[in-house]
Amino acid sequence: MLTTIGLFFALLTSFAGTASSTITQYFKVDPSVMAIYRGLGIALILLPFLIFVPYPTSPMFYLLVCANGLIASLSFRLITTIIQEHGANIASKFLTVPPVFVAIAWWVIRPIEFAAFVDADPLKAGGAMFCLAGMIFTIFALGHNKYTHKALVASIPLFVCYTAQTFLTFFAIKELSILQGMFYYVFLQGLIVGTINYFVHVHHLKGHVKEDLLLSIFDKKIMKAGLLFVFTMIIARFCTNIALKLLPNPAYVPLIANLQIIWIFMLSKKLKLKNAISPKKGVILAIYAITFIMLTY
Repeated sequence: MLTTIGLFFALLTSFAGTASSTITQYFKVDPSVMAIYRGLGIALILLPFLIFVPYPTSPMFYLLVCANGLIASLSFRLITTIIQEHGANIASKFLTVPPVFVAIAWWVIRPIEFAAFVDADPLKAGGAMFCLAGMIFTIFALGHNKYTHKALVASIPLFVCYTAQTFLTFFAIKELSILQGMFYYVFLQGLIVGTINYFVHVHHLKGHVKEDLLLSIFDKKIMKAGLLFVFTMIIARFCTNIALKLLPNPAYVPLIANLQIIWIFMLSKKLKLKNAISPKKGVILAIYAITFIMLTY
């Protein structure tokens, strides 16, 4: 029952992720401004709610969330660089890779559990490994681009960061209650990410450039986009953390969240926005992901 609820929240994550991605593309807000909203904006919105939730007492939680915040900030810089140098199409394509890394890494850090799985049902284990191989093939074989190899090398640190973030969140959430995981975790991560993003993207700017950027945060149109983005990001992170709390395997959440490829295509078509990933690829990845979960649960 809890696993079913966890999968439901993972599905909600895919919807919320679709909304936040579409908002970013639709409003075309400066990435530096959006970096402030995605961090300090989230922390500011959640701050009043913390008085109603008992604060976490686990030192391990604070260590993990701080590490995750640092890596999340690095991830944002990496993905921004990749988009600038190789385009959004390549970046979107490679964002489907980390869930497969998480699934493989979970078996690597749990070798006894993996060996027991193979020993108990070799056919299911073989099918699960085939699904992972199928996802990798689908990601790289469909929609090939002559710049893919160069972009792939540049994206490897991003794969590692996203994989590490999933595990850090998974283990941190296990130290908390569901409410603490929703509010304290998301608040602290937003505070850390927002503070780092400010010093990386804004603090070094000089004169009117910095002043104009800070003032633009309060522009009516930008505030509308920023608040919508913050709201969808909070929902996405709430759903992600609930799913990670309830599910036994951290790979399930990002695998299900990849369904947003399909939702983004449908929404982009309706809003007449440029879509980066083929819906055919999204459907194939979804089939592999669902089959993998059914085989390994």
